[in-house]
Amino acid sequence: MKRAALFAAAPALCLLLFRRLLFSWFLGDDFAWLGKPLEIEGWRDLPRAIFAPEAQGTVRVLSERLFFLIFTPLFGLNAPPYRVIEFATFFSCLTLANLILAKLTGSRAAGLIGAILWASSVNLAYSLARVSAYNQLLYSLCILLAFYARLRWLESGERKWRITEWTAYLAGFGALEIVMVYPLIAALHALLFARKKLKSTLPLFLPAAIFAVIDYFFIPKTAGEYYAISVDQRLFKTFLRYLSWSLGPADLGRWLRHGRWPAILGLSLIAIALFVFSLNRLRRRDFLPLFFLGWFLILIAPVLPLPKHVFDYYVTLPELGLAWLGGWAAAAGIRASPALRGITIFLAAAWLAGSALAIEGSTRWFRDHSSDVRALVLGLRDAARKSPGSTYFLVDVDQTLFQLGVEDNPFRLFGLKQVYLFPGEETKIHARPELGGAARWASSPQSALHAIQQSRGRVFRVSNGQLRDMTIAYEAMLFADPRATRIDFIDAGDPSYADQLGPTWYRAEGGMRWMPGSAAVRLSGPTAPGERLYVTGYVPPAIVADGPVTLAFSAAGEKIGEGKISRDGPFAFDFPLPSSAVGRKELEIAIQTSRVVRPAADPRDFGAVFGTFAIR
Repeated sequence: MKRAALFAAAPALCLLLFRRLLFSWFLGDDFAWLGKPLEIEGWRDLPRAIFAPEAQGTVRVLSERLFFLIFTPLFGLNAPPYRVIEFATFFSCLTLANLILAKLTGSRAAGLIGAILWASSVNLAYSLARVSAYNQLLYSLCILLAFYARLRWLESGERKWRITEWTAYLAGFGALEIVMVYPLIAALHALLFARKKLKSTLPLFLPAAIFAVIDYFFIPKTAGEYYAISVDQRLFKTFLRYLSWSLGPADLGRWLRHGRWPAILGLSLIAIALFVFSLNRLRRRDFLPLFFLGWFLILIAPVLPLPKHVFDYYVTLPELGLAWLGGWAAAAGIRASPALRGITIFLAAAWLAGSALAIEGSTRWFRDHSSDVRALVLGLRDAARKSPGSTYFLVDVDQTLFQLGVEDNPFRLFGLKQVYLFPGEETKIHARPELGGAARWASSPQSALHAIQQSRGRVFRVSNGQLRDMTIAYEAMLFADPRATRIDFIDAGDPSYADQLGPTWYRAEGGMRWMPGSAAVRLSGPTAPGERLYVTGYVPPAIVADGPVTLAFSAAGEKIGEGKISRDGPFAFDFPLPSSAVGRKELEIAIQTSRVVRPAADPRDFGAVFGTFAIR
């Protein structure tokens, strides 16, 4: 029981500190991966879904592709099972971290304290709160298992541990690309403590080299400012940022009023204490501090050239090196003189207290924002079930809610395609260009009002974790907006535009609409001279079988142009509008065709098929 408690303490503390995340919902990138099964319509799509490069050229087969392809059909949007997998994976990492430090230092107390320090890091919040960040946890497990197996192999010489090391190492390539630096960790350890085994690390570099060549030369990369590599003076600044995060809750001021200066003071004292302890061990020719610092440097180095993509979850595994050093120092300090014991206890208590306060604020933030996202996404799902085919407009969507609950389009998981920001809301947010930018979510006042008037448009707002219907209030706002009452677009094939068509048109079929020999549409007049009428449509073969057909257009009683069609197929015309039409509330566009056909089994005359009319 004592041994079980030794390994259960760190996971239990982690569960206590991050308990809110067990019940938080999905956020941001999670929805991109939850939609992965939608890409598979048959077995032929499976290889592409598993191996095709995505997201800046990554191919994370285990942590992203298979993870979501297997578990999304099982769990759907039920978040707790995903959280259980995340926490279980990290608890395994904590156990390995405990075992490794105990072996490296010969102290079970050091192993326990090191694991506790890692388990209480606020930087874990992102990886535990985002299912899309599971790659950080899985690659951590792979590297820790590989290194633990290496220590056991060095200790016993048993072949099974060598096989375990290689299995875990190679599996890591399916979790996260950073696993390719593992040979450097193995080589550093051998150089410091087992030089006779240094040659055994050389074969480990071969898979890393092959992976690097394939990744660089054969896998296309997605252009984007956030992942632009820059090797310049910002490297050192980025390094210091990651180092401060790894030493303690550097951003305590974000979660606690007046917390900035206590955090700076605490981090400074911890850094000084670790430096003095490391220097003392090095003077005794104990090079273990160099290994712990090397662990941090090797694992953080791959992300240093990304100055526009600096996130705390990148230190998930690198900071373990400093947690190990802190655990070793704390175990030694507790056994030292009363003065050193007091300093050790004070610094450890300061670390744990600051971390607990930061974790409290961070987990509340994730829980509260995921509650808003859940209300939005599931609320629209339920609304769509009650009124299929409706169009939805969202109001009061700030930057955070947009990034976490809109930008990655969670609505596609339910087949919802008509979801937009309310007209004007798109100007308040910044959207990633690679995902379509703000234009993807923009809507016009005319389209919003038209949809609402046709009883197929609804306006929603998220407030206090609930989705509220604001349609009536925002319909009144649209009526007061002169931009909304204009009609500068008509889709003839959409039944909802029937009120803007003359009486001679036939019923819409297949997204288009037939006209007889003559027809008319009603639009708002142009707002300024120079605006034109744009028309699209289709002419079937029977219409042009006896020669070209002419479509004549007039506006406000003036002829504005003719379109001559010589062969069947789609057509598109545009004509200038008369200056007399500028400013008119309503403008009738008349169309006359030079030929109609009358099928033998149908007494009606058919002239041409029209799609859209627009003035711009």
